[in-house]
Amino acid sequence: MERPWFETNPAAFDELRGILRRRYPTLHTEVADLKVRIVGTFAVLGDVELSDRYSICVELPNDYPRSIPSVWETAGRIERVIDRHVFPRTGALCVGVPVELWVRLAGDFGIVNYLEKALRPYLIGNSLVEEGKPWPFDESPHGSEGVLEFYQRFIGNSDPAAVGNFLIAILQNRLRGHWNCPCGSGKPIRNCHETNVRALRSLPNFLLASSVDHMISLLEMQTARSN
Repeated sequence: MERPWFETNPAAFDELRGILRRRYPTLHTEVADLKVRIVGTFAVLGDVELSDRYSICVELPNDYPRSIPSVWETAGRIERVIDRHVFPRTGALCVGVPVELWVRLAGDFGIVNYLEKALRPYLIGNSLVEEGKPWPFDESPHGSEGVLEFYQRFIGNSDPAAVGNFLIAILQNRLRGHWNCPCGSGKPIRNCHETNVRALRSLPNFLLASSVDHMISLLEMQTARSN
């Protein structure tokens, strides 16, 4: 059985605990079932009028910091429903579409990056919703539709077949800068969405393959509806 990361790299574990002591003194680590969990309260600060604190549990992945952590709100404050961006079955918070999180955090899921760039915006949004205000950020659907909406914003294409074929070209390393941009502008990629396409090319293959699967699911749903 493979040893957990905090045993094979105790220096990284010590560094994590030091970060919590210095930057987040109301959070601490717990180790159980060969998992590291960060538990306690986390303060969120938005506008001047907004100051709030949440009880959370962040479970770090076995390959921390290279994969997305899981996180729960533990005081029963956020209702376990999709409309509040919570997975009803597990109670885990849906802080963003996975592929979008990878792009936003550049594949770095160290605790500071994750708390500041993923969890804090989510919790600020939840606090505003509790006050009767609208969700302040882009609000994607869940599942395959949310993945497609990300690609629509990121590369300007909402056709699941076109997006899927484009991602397959990246997976097969066939993509070239002189190809027409997937947004449909008619310009070469290098003169259009080059920066965003470069970000997609840096994603791990399993994530691109998962996105392709989502596009196939959407196409299958379209076919079923048309029959």
